[in-house]
Amino acid sequence: MLKELGFPHDVIYLHLSHTLERDAAKAAYDKAQLLRQRKEMMQRYADYFDSLRKETRRKF
Repeated sequence: MLKELGFPHDVIYLHLSHTLERDAAKAAYDKAQLLRQRKEMMQRYADYFDSLRKETRRKF
């Protein structure tokens, strides 16, 4: 779904706690990678679910 909203693979991958680093120990401590993009992505994802909820309420 996030890919359909136009977010790049790297941002999605990091947010799922996967690593882009070869060094797993280094990646475990670097939680700030692409933080601005990840925050924007999760806000848009939440907005999408809010719109679905509003649409459902209008139908009933």
